[in-house]
Amino acid sequence: MDELQMSSLVMENIEAIALGEGSGACEGYGSTLCPYNNYWVYKVH
Repeated sequence: MDELQMSSLVMENIEAIALGEGSGACEGYGSTLCPYNNYWVYKVH
């Protein structure tokens, strides 16, 4: 595994840890990126 692949894998792991087990919710359509599903929404909670 090269350095770029390792960096990408580390970032994916950090994002997964930061998001927990996918708890939370996103609502509607808007200008905020939902961290749980990568859809644009108006509200994340």
